[in-house]
Amino acid sequence: RCKMTNSPPARAMNAITVDVEDWYHCLEADPSKWSGFEDRVVAATRRCLDIFEQCDTRATFYVLGHVSKRHPELVPEIDAAGHEVGSHGTSHRFVYDQSEAEFESDVSASLQCLRGIVDQPVESYRAPYFSITKRSLWALPILQKLGIRFDSSIFPVLNHRYGIPKAQRLPHQIADDLMELPITTFRM
Repeated sequence: RCKMTNSPPARAMNAITVDVEDWYHCLEADPSKWSGFEDRVVAATRRCLDIFEQCDTRATFYVLGHVSKRHPELVPEIDAAGHEVGSHGTSHRFVYDQSEAEFESDVSASLQCLRGIVDQPVESYRAPYFSITKRSLWALPILQKLGIRFDSSIFPVLNHRYGIPKAQRLPHQIADDLMELPITTFRM
């Protein structure tokens, strides 16, 4: 029972995910300017951790590499609270704006950092801006190569920057060792 609402226990299985990034990571600003912006990610993440604890709920936290480097204390807090830690890459760049080598390097650096901090396997990934699209499906074999078993990067709608219209809306196997977990959508 959630102590906040006293609501009855849920009957359905739900998955909750959190992108651990700060507000300025989505501005498409030069990363060299990030240090000049007000930092809010620690307080916001700790608030999420408190709410989840009150509701006896666990989630997957996709941590941006920049956050794990700037706030190394935050990732162990997420881990210690019993949540899964996943990678959100390092630089928060659109996948389709990177070369295959740049993408592999970016994700690899993120995984190396996270795997050095937590005592659990880091096997989940979410692309910045859900930017694995038809033109960047080449990223999926790279994720497999890096040991990712669960991806949540394909948004099954069309957006001006991301999405694959008519992609499968429910969790499904992409390959023997890679499952796609798309975010929830509702057809209208």
